[in-house]
Amino acid sequence: SERKGEEDGEPAYSSASDTAEDNTTIVIPSYDEVIQLREAYYSGSVSVSYSNSGPLMIMEGRQCHLIDHTGRKYLDTRNNVAHVGHQNPNVIQAIIK
Repeated sequence: SERKGEEDGEPAYSSASDTAEDNTTIVIPSYDEVIQLREAYYSGSVSVSYSNSGPLMIMEGRQCHLIDHTGRKYLDTRNNVAHVGHQNPNVIQAIIK
């Protein structure tokens, strides 16, 4: 399924909302809103950034990459998902069965 504004297979997350497959509206908070919520509710021991970046706002995982709100890709070396990748079609089909 394509996301609004998606070009060349890359997501565009500049809008404040998106539409799910069932036509419900999904509200996407701004980067600043997410940072404020994290400061209020996350434990200080939770890492949400790499050492060479500020806090990340990950919007999607695709195969071995995490993709932030600007479309920048990060190699996901931190999760067990790295073994099979995010959105792996074989895993998805196994779950559906």
